[in-house]
Amino acid sequence: MRRYLAIYVIGFLSFSGLVAVQVTAQESAQERAANLRAQLIDTEAKQAELQMRLQQLAEDLKPENIERSLAGVGSTHPEDLREARRRQLEIQKKASSPSSISSPTAALACKRLSVAPTARSIGGM
Repeated sequence: MRRYLAIYVIGFLSFSGLVAVQVTAQESAQERAANLRAQLIDTEAKQAELQMRLQQLAEDLKPENIERSLAGVGSTHPEDLREARRRQLEIQKKASSPSSISSPTAALACKRLSVAPTARSIGGM
């Protein structure tokens, strides 16, 4: 009788340990998915901000807007001032371009990773 009781207790403890490990793994996968979703939201917000900045720079680079921005500045060589302003805006545009910061494929991969653990945890239930 004691032998069966010992086997039963060992089996029960082993099973509860496996269940606890599975629940912990599932929680860590859910935490990882939540972290990836938060990163994705942050990345998308930064990307939208960059797009707005690039649109503003494109508008500022128009010749009439460069002239307008230098209208109050007097110079004997206004073409040099306009060229310097244009170069400054081009440098800002290159620094703000999405290719210099991150690629769209990185955001897509992040999106795939954030969806995959959720699908696995739902399918496993």
